[in-house]
Amino acid sequence: ATRPYEKNPGETNQLLDKWIQTLKPSLAKMSTREYHSNIRKIIKDFDNMELLDIKKPKVGVVGEILVKYHPFANNFIVDILEQEGAEAVMPDLLDFFLYCLHNGIYSHEKLAGSLKGSLISRYLIWRLEHFRRVMKKELKNSKRFEPPISIYELAKLAEKIMHLGHQTGEGWFLTAEMLKLIKSGASNVACLQPFACLPNHVVGKGMVREI
Repeated sequence: ATRPYEKNPGETNQLLDKWIQTLKPSLAKMSTREYHSNIRKIIKDFDNMELLDIKKPKVGVVGEILVKYHPFANNFIVDILEQEGAEAVMPDLLDFFLYCLHNGIYSHEKLAGSLKGSLISRYLIWRLEHFRRVMKKELKNSKRFEPPISIYELAKLAEKIMHLGHQTGEGWFLTAEMLKLIKSGASNVACLQPFACLPNHVVGKGMVREI
């Protein structure tokens, strides 16, 4: 969200590298207070970067989890998009795991899932969201960033055009991500998939016309 607009070329990556090196030594023993403090400082640093007053088209990147996030697997699509004059929008990694947990809730309500599995899923979703609460609050109050929405909101988006029983691979979550990106202004979406990935073909490419 900052690199395509930076006034001083290379500043975004420098700031990223600085924070990676700062956080590495303390990750294993970081207290909750320190964790929240670091979140605030990181957002503040990126919020205060000097950016050019220009607009670029946003291009969302979705797809199978490895291909989406690994530069070698997706042929460095983020770099290519930025070189072509776009802003690449990459959804959260944690949301995929929240989607896996949400499937436990749906399976109990509509399929053959157990109540115990549903309760465990609800608890783990609450627990993970608890770790993101300060981040979400700070992103909401920032000048240029937006907080991620909850997995329950993502499920409601997908439910408008497909059943949440699509749980193989990225399942309904892939469709939800595309809808979320379009809703947030990234109307261009690159849907990545490994060769012959049938689940992705159905819930990704197969949903494009309906979306």
